[in-house]
Amino acid sequence: MKTGNFHNRTDVLRCSPQDLSRKCKISVHDADTIIDLLYASADSPRLRRLADVKDEGGEVCTTGDPLLDKALGGGLRPGAVWEVVGERCVPRLR
Repeated sequence: MKTGNFHNRTDVLRCSPQDLSRKCKISVHDADTIIDLLYASADSPRLRRLADVKDEGGEVCTTGDPLLDKALGGGLRPGAVWEVVGERCVPRLR
C-alpha cells in the first residue's frame, strides 16, 4: 500500500486493477487478486427486511404512488439510499 500511496483498504478498492497494477508495479492479475481478497474479507452490510423497518416507526416520505409506498414498507425513510428501478405497473380498469 505504501508503494502505491494508498492510505487504507478503501483507497485500494476505489482503484481499478489496472491502476493498482501501475501504481504498485505489480501484475494486473496480482492486483485483481488483491482486490478480490479485500472484498472477500470486508464485513457484509447489515441488511434488514422492509417489514422490520416499517415497524420501527419514524419519519416516512411518500413517493406519491400508493402501490410503490406499500412495496417500500410505507414510503421512503431518511438516512438510507434508495434506488427504485422498473416500469410502473398500472392496474387495468375492468
